[in-house]
Amino acid sequence: MKNNQLGRSMIEMLGVLAIIGVLSVGGLEMMTKSRRSSQTSELISGVSSMANYLMQNRKYANEITSSSGYNGDCVKFLKQIGKIPTGFTYNSGAFNTKIGASVTATASGDGNFVISVSGVDRETCIKTAANAWGSRNTNRFLGVSVGDAENFGTAASSSLDIAGATTACSSATSNTINLGYRF
Repeated sequence: MKNNQLGRSMIEMLGVLAIIGVLSVGGLEMMTKSRRSSQTSELISGVSSMANYLMQNRKYANEITSSSGYNGDCVKFLKQIGKIPTGFTYNSGAFNTKIGASVTATASGDGNFVISVSGVDRETCIKTAANAWGSRNTNRFLGVSVGDAENFGTAASSSLDIAGATTACSSATSNTINLGYRF
């Protein structure tokens, strides 16, 4: 008598399910990292857009900084002119992002404004702080700092490399990134 087995054994099926499970976990982890990287890129792009919008509208700098205008609140000004960056939502004086960051922008009477990004994790802090934001000569960028606000005078660092950003984001009391610009 001949014994023809047409099905699979339980052990073979469990082995296939285990392989599928391991691959799924790896795929989910990669998808999560990819989503986080995309959201960080969206944050950096949104902050760049904010700086560009403010530069394009710098003729309103006196109105933004005056107490009769926006009292230095650049976020309120951007909301008024309909320039909310893609992926950002307005929430009482700040823009919020999908990764939970809060973005504010404040103009001062000396013709400068500072965009501050707070509430980010260490990895996002490093990527944001080490981004190539520009130079003093080409786009009026003054500098970047992590932690407490910095005086963006002539001696301020115009950019941070990965090592500098890693050190700054690891040692700062808060992962707040401050970007200084001239109107």
